[in-house]
Amino acid sequence: MRCRPRFFLIASRLHRHVGSRHGSVAIELGLVVSFFLLPMTLGCVDFFYLLTSRQEINTTMQSFDTFAWANPVIATDTQDLNDLLDQTNAGLFAPIGLLSTPGLSFGCLQNNGTTTAASGSTTNSNGETFAVCSAGIPETFVTYRLGVSVPLPVAFPGLSNPAPVTLQGTIRLY
Repeated sequence: MRCRPRFFLIASRLHRHVGSRHGSVAIELGLVVSFFLLPMTLGCVDFFYLLTSRQEINTTMQSFDTFAWANPVIATDTQDLNDLLDQTNAGLFAPIGLLSTPGLSFGCLQNNGTTTAASGSTTNSNGETFAVCSAGIPETFVTYRLGVSVPLPVAFPGLSNPAPVTLQGTIRLY
C-alpha cells in the first residue's frame, strides 16, 4: 500500500469541494430576489397606488360633469363643489381637492364644427350665463382642475413622494 503525503489528501478533498456547485443555486436565487424581484414587486405596489388614485380622480371628475350638467347655474359654486368633494373623499386613502377656482369660458360654434371666441357674455333671468355671438351657436363651458397627492408606500430614488396626480376637464354646459 502506497502512502500519500498528507498534503495531497487535503488538496484532493479541497478540489472536490471547490468544484462542487451545490450552494451556488441558493446564492444566485438570493441575488435575483434581492436585486430584481423585490424592487419589481415594491414598484408594482407603488404603481397600484398611482393607478387607483388616477381611477378615483377620473370618477370624481365624472361626478363633477354630472353636477355641472344637472346644475349649470351653480356649476362654478366652490361651496357646492367642496361639499361634493367631501362626499367623494369619504372612502379614499388620499383626498382629492380643487386645484383652482372653476371658471366659465364662452365660445361660438361655427357651421364647420370649429369654436371661435365669443364677443362677450350675458346672463338671463334664470341666472344662466350665455355667450354673445355675432355668428354661430353660443356655447358655455366650465373647467375643473382636480389634484391629489398620493403617498407612496415605498420610496424609490427618482420618484417624488408623495406623487402628484392631476386632471383637468372642460364640460360644455349649453
